[in-house]
Amino acid sequence: MSWITTGLISIVFLTSYNLLSKLFSSKINPLYALPFVAIGVTISSLISLGIAKLGTTEGLIFTRSGAFLASVGGLLWGFGNIFFFLMFSKGAPLSVGIPFVVGALTSDIRCFIT
Repeated sequence: MSWITTGLISIVFLTSYNLLSKLFSSKINPLYALPFVAIGVTISSLISLGIAKLGTTEGLIFTRSGAFLASVGGLLWGFGNIFFFLMFSKGAPLSVGIPFVVGALTSDIRCFIT
């Protein structure tokens, strides 16, 4: 599968997630929402690990530093999502909130890559 195909699939899933975030942010407090989102992340992680185990595990790496960095990334993702949901619960329109956050992320990433 090419990077363009996987990127397009990612766009479909992440766009759907963003739309759902807007929908549920008015129906559940952001602090309550995150554990439910985390349950979904856990399920998708277990499914992907199961699929990986059905194939070859050759090339799959695991290091302590990688696990640590992934854990810190998970904490940052969690706190970022709390405020993402909070932004929508405070009335941010979808057409403004998503580009605002994604635009800032894109500019941050470009600073590190270049």
